This record gives sequence, structure tokens and C-alpha cells, in this order.
Amino acid sequence: MKTKNGKKILLDIEKVAKIRPIKTIPIFTSFGIFLFLYLPLAAFVGLKLGGDCGWTLFYIAMFVIPVAGIFMHFSLIKHRHPMAINIFSYTCVSPTSFYASSFFMFACISGVSLWDLWFIPVLWLVVELNAYRLSRRNTDEMLITYFRRQFRLDESGNYLFYLENGFVGRLKETKKVPNWLYWLENSGGLLIMIIGPLLFITSAALRDNFDPRFAIAGGIAFLMAPGFRPVSTEFYTLRRALKLKQQGAF
Repeated sequence: MKTKNGKKILLDIEKVAKIRPIKTIPIFTSFGIFLFLYLPLAAFVGLKLGGDCGWTLFYIAMFVIPVAGIFMHFSLIKHRHPMAINIFSYTCVSPTSFYASSFFMFACISGVSLWDLWFIPVLWLVVELNAYRLSRRNTDEMLITYFRRQFRLDESGNYLFYLENGFVGRLKETKKVPNWLYWLENSGGLLIMIIGPLLFITSAALRDNFDPRFAIAGGIAFLMAPGFRPVSTEFYTLRRALKLKQQGAF
């Protein structure tokens, strides 16, 4: 990523490494993709289409997942892409990943068609649009004032970029969301904390009856998804700020 005057914008690896275990991020990215996308997708294909399709997809994932880890490694270490950390977060712990997992887990249940699950992509779209809307509440001037402090020049004249954790909480317009939205987004996680032990006990008692187990797994992912809306808000906000930097706004 470069500014219009040709200077590179690079991730400040040294500062990031003090807070995050950089070398393990590619591993967690691969694990996140496998857990939230490939595993439920393989189960769906295997159960719905039958035959060896599910296992074939599983074996393909064994090749694709390391590729994702290698891609993240080069994005971090070699190319030092300024959004690499946020891409990792968006891949593993965003509403998109949780809703995708929920969709395919519910689809594994016998007698359920993809059309029956229309409410999942609709709710995902609502959450993502709300995240984008919240990210637009901060004006360009607000972003410039905050992000100006996140860049420093290195010896080669390039910009080193470091982003503080939870930065949307430091921006005026995204610092506090309405109370109704806060409770709406976090009520699913609270519900899981309350009934979670009962769900696991019930799951263990089901033995070989997989339909309820898929329903439980899909339901947990579905309820938790809205609570990760801030990850999407951070992604959209950072993308705006870096675009302003590229255009030479600051």
C-alpha cells in the first residue's frame, strides 16, 4: 500500500509484536478458517450430497488452509500490509465467519433446505450494514486527527503504521453505541453463558443423534455473531483512514 507521493505504508511489526504473538497469527488464521467455514461446509456437503463429497472437500481444505496461513505470514512479515491484523480478525471472529458457520451447521439438519435459512444472510446483512453505518459516523476530520498519531517515518522514508487495540472506542462517534444496540448485540452471548452448561449436558446425552447437535452448534454461532459487530466496524473504519492517508489527506 502506497501514498500518492510513492511512500509505502507498512505495518510496524516491532510495536505489534509487543502486544500480539505475530508468529502465531497465521496459525490462528488457518484454524479460524477451518473451524468457521471449511468444517461446517464439509459436513454440509457430506450429509446433503452424500458419497465422498464431504471427505473430498475436507482433504482439499487440508491444502487450502496452510495456503491461507502462508498468505497471512507473507502479509505480516514480508509485505507488512497495514490491514493484516484486521484481515485476520475479520476472517476468524467477525459476524461473517459466525453466520457462515451457523448457516452450514443448520443446513446439516435433515429436512432443512437452504431456502429455509433465508433469515441468516438477511440478519448478517443487517449487522454488516449497521457496522458500516457506525463507521461512517466519524467524519474525515476525526479520523485524520486520531490516525495522524498512528504513523511514523522510518529510515527509508516510509510510513510505519501501528494501530491501538479497540481504537473505535477512542473515536468520538463510535465510542458508545446506543444502549438498545449494545444489549441486542450482547444478549446472545449472555444467553449462551446462562444455558451453555445445559446445552453441553444435553448434547452428551444425544449420543449418535446428530441433528440436535448441529442445531446447538448452529444456534451458538448464530447468537454470538452480532456481538462481534465491532470487528467489522474496525475493519471499515481502518479502510477509510488508510484511504485518506493514501490520498494525502494527512
